[in-house]
Amino acid sequence: MDNFNIVIRQIIKKSLFTERQIEIITSIGGGPRTISRGAYYRQRGQAKRKTEALLYSMVLLYGLDILPKDSMRAAAAIADQVSVIFDSDIDDTTAR
Repeated sequence: MDNFNIVIRQIIKKSLFTERQIEIITSIGGGPRTISRGAYYRQRGQAKRKTEALLYSMVLLYGLDILPKDSMRAAAAIADQVSVIFDSDIDDTTAR
């Protein structure tokens, strides 16, 4: 679980996903090495279902005007910034 810097860890804590599920989704963990194959595929399935539920929830809330119209653009901009952080070589020791 050392694959994430402190910013990404804080975002994961507030998300619907665990660090392990994020590792599985992004293939950082490289497959079922440290856990059983069954547990790996169970977590992978859970992450997929959470992702689908989240997307449907966002569409529903947006369609019902519960989410502001500019919220999707703001979320996309933040997601782009998170992607840059996630792809960077910066870790907790070099960021100080």
